[in-house]
Amino acid sequence: MMRIRKILAMSILIYSSVGCGDSAAPKEESAEVKKEPTATEQTAPAPAPEANTEKAVVSFKVNGVQAKTTKGGGNDNESQLGMLTAMNNQLGLDLLGDDPARPHRGWLHISIDNFKMEPASYTVSGSRAQFTRYETANAGGAKDYVATREAIDKGTEFTIQFTSVVKNEAAEFGEEWLVSGTFSSKMLIKEYSMVKRSSTEGLELSEGKFENVPVKILGKRK
Repeated sequence: MMRIRKILAMSILIYSSVGCGDSAAPKEESAEVKKEPTATEQTAPAPAPEANTEKAVVSFKVNGVQAKTTKGGGNDNESQLGMLTAMNNQLGLDLLGDDPARPHRGWLHISIDNFKMEPASYTVSGSRAQFTRYETANAGGAKDYVATREAIDKGTEFTIQFTSVVKNEAAEFGEEWLVSGTFSSKMLIKEYSMVKRSSTEGLELSEGKFENVPVKILGKRK
């Protein structure tokens, strides 16, 4: 009986000690780590093409394909524009566009001697045309095609008809005119030797039309 009491007493003592130890020890707080919700990886949207705010309208076909003539954004943001040198009445008219499959718009540069500042027609006898195409989006890999009266470019054709040439009275800076008309051309790849043609590669521009293209006057006209 005594032994049983001793066993009970020892059990109570041990239990009390364990209990006290538990109450004395600081309880560990289960720190719940709050994870920030992982942001869903999103692909940045492609920049929207620059809105075409030009009043000038240009359209034409390159080898039968309707050209894209509006600005493409980035470094493809040149405007349809002409410049006339007042000293000799030489007009440089720059019209932009090319097959939509191309990475950058082409550049058609038309040069006309003794521009009359009135509705009139011009051909390669008094004008020249050069169309530059690009192979990269940053205007790399340029290749030129021309229509001129030079012997090496025999067979090329270029016609431009100005149907409207009016002064822009609302121009903000300097003297400016607005020109409209039509054009077409058969071109050959540009040869730099000017002696003998080594390639007959060419292209055709057809159904060309331009409206309200601004022409800036450089210098003072007489």
